[in-house]
Amino acid sequence: MSDAESIFHRTKILFGSSAMQKIAQSKVLLAGAGGVGAYAAEALVRGGIGSLTVYDPDTVHPTNLSRQILALHSTCGKLKTDCLRDRLLEINPQLVLEACPQALTADNIASILQNNHFDYVLDAIDPINEKCFLLASCYRLKIPVISAMGAGCRLDPAQVKYADISQTSNCRLAKSVRNKLKKEYNITKGIECVYSSEPPIPEAVLAETPGSRPTIGSSSFMPGIFGLFMAGRVLKKLSGR
Repeated sequence: MSDAESIFHRTKILFGSSAMQKIAQSKVLLAGAGGVGAYAAEALVRGGIGSLTVYDPDTVHPTNLSRQILALHSTCGKLKTDCLRDRLLEINPQLVLEACPQALTADNIASILQNNHFDYVLDAIDPINEKCFLLASCYRLKIPVISAMGAGCRLDPAQVKYADISQTSNCRLAKSVRNKLKKEYNITKGIECVYSSEPPIPEAVLAETPGSRPTIGSSSFMPGIFGLFMAGRVLKKLSGR
């Protein structure tokens, strides 16, 4: 048994040989390697994804230690894409990985999507303009996409679920995405997301100074659950199961 076969032996028992071959031949784009994205990336690679492209411009910050899988005292200050590359290639050295320390913007999203054949896109970025531009671009190019909504201010894993963006509730980010997609791109449905139907805990938002951008409270487990939900959906879809 080769190293690659031994890595995915138990997954192959579950999915079957044909499905694992489909997964191994798939190319995925991940937007964002933070609390949600890095967990999704690891689950994809441990699940047998053959090619992964990741975009994230940020470095690891001490505040990430509470909820991000890449965050360690030894990685603080390092690029998240560098940390992710080291970690994922330790899991599967045969992975085809492109780790880009850049932000996805309206200037580069279209060319990245058009110049690559991505079988799936995972959206785990926060900036609303770039998020909606990415989702709308995938929608128009007919590239399957799944998007992460707000994981902050919530504590109940049982209320995390899949839904079309048009069917989300109790999520301010999802509402903003819905409104922007409809107003600017004439898209009202057809984009799958992972969200929590749990009403956000209102006291979990802290404005440190009047007029400042509030800090959103977050648990150690909810971002990871969102990321694993995303990876699970993508692996099942790509496998044909």
